Amino acid sequence: NDASWNLEMISGELTYVNALYVLALSDAARLATALGDHPDANDWAQTATAVKGAINRELWNPRTHVYDASTTLRDNYIQDANVTAILAGIPSLQRSRQILATLDHKLHTRFGPVVAGAPAPKAYKLDISPYMGSFQVLADFATGRDTAALALIRQEWGYMVNRHPGGVEWERIQLDGIPAPGSFGVVSDSTAHAWSTGPTPALSEYVVGVSPTAPGFGRWQVAPQPSGLAWAQGVVPTPHGPISVRWRRTGAHSFVMTVEAPSHATGIVAIPIADSHGAVARDGELIWRNGTALAASMARRVGNTIEVPQGPGTATYAATG
Repeated sequence: NDASWNLEMISGELTYVNALYVLALSDAARLATALGDHPDANDWAQTATAVKGAINRELWNPRTHVYDASTTLRDNYIQDANVTAILAGIPSLQRSRQILATLDHKLHTRFGPVVAGAPAPKAYKLDISPYMGSFQVLADFATGRDTAALALIRQEWGYMVNRHPGGVEWERIQLDGIPAPGSFGVVSDSTAHAWSTGPTPALSEYVVGVSPTAPGFGRWQVAPQPSGLAWAQGVVPTPHGPISVRWRRTGAHSFVMTVEAPSHATGIVAIPIADSHGAVARDGELIWRNGTALAASMARRVGNTIEVPQGPGTATYAATG
């Protein structure tokens, strides 16, 4: 067997590897659909579904309430197996949240979640991986655990940027809080490591709120998850030009957001609103009040947001409860 990303040698059918396979198949199916290659899209989507089913049958552990590392390594709490399975859409939303809550407890250290919980398998080198921690941040956000995601960013990345050498993301953190030494003759791990930068896309997609809803950002959405924050702003590049967002909350019932969108692409803006009977204005004109869309806004309520179409240019939205 070849070594995994963290240099473990594990036999059997691995949850982590098969979850990556599901992600690759699903992404390939979406690309094929966008290109009009429907036979391949259907084949890859069906294979992804079959592999998901096999993972749930063969690798889910009802005793630990998490996925096992592999068909030969059982009854452990393994970070990569579980957060990657969640991002691949293998467990249900409810099970995903239960898995993450279990990992919060079983993998906890003062510097961030360790790659494997006690009792640790002999195959594993125990340290904190900002690389796999990045996937855990994304899994937290993707399952609506915004508070947990931000807490992990503050804990793990806050620690790194405030410790020597400071302002950078380390490759690995030892349990004593210092950068991990290297492996296979390398003098030391990197302390400015690209694979540890996962909070950047996580904050861009979930806190600033920008993501594509069609290939090449032909359509997009801005749907921030404020997560207890007072404000956020950012710029996300797209093939059509940048999408700029800034938002601010005042108290529990006031939210103001400005979105600048590029030409040749349209999108949806989702404005958080605390009260279904609240009001939303766009550039000073009411578009939603007391549960009803006004004018020709095409506004609609979706969950705890009011969704409004936006074309190119700049618009400012204000919501109040």
